[in-house]
Amino acid sequence: MKTLYKYLRDEGLFGYNYWYLIQHPWKVPYESYYRIKWFIQRGYRGYADCDNWDLGYYLARWMPQAIRNLKKGIGTPGSVLCALYPKKIEYTTQEYETASMMWQDILEQIAMGFEAINKQAEELNWPDSPRAKFLDSLVAQGMKQFVKYYQNLWD
Repeated sequence: MKTLYKYLRDEGLFGYNYWYLIQHPWKVPYESYYRIKWFIQRGYRGYADCDNWDLGYYLARWMPQAIRNLKKGIGTPGSVLCALYPKKIEYTTQEYETASMMWQDILEQIAMGFEAINKQAEELNWPDSPRAKFLDSLVAQGMKQFVKYYQNLWD
């Protein structure tokens, strides 16, 4: 984790280079006002105005970590058990463990799909390049699982 000094040295203040801030001193109070406003909005309603500018990217930034935190939980949805063993009513411990491992894989696919969205936003790839096709396949696979198991994302 970066210390405050290292962060300010590497990133500047509010993402601006220090030389730019010296030349544009009004940016500091301007940015401070909006950062405080957005902080209050997130506390009050859960999202800020700036989050709506690109809601998909905003969600994709924090969703992989949230999904991976679900992997630490103890719950496994019943729909995973029913998909593995459709005709059974009672399950053995081994069957629960198999379903739990499958659920862990599903959550990892979802997290990787959101990370691929982040990489697509950060990288500039030609649409026909192998890297773009690979990221598109990760996104498609992750979002398919996300939609399928959306109501099961609980701990």
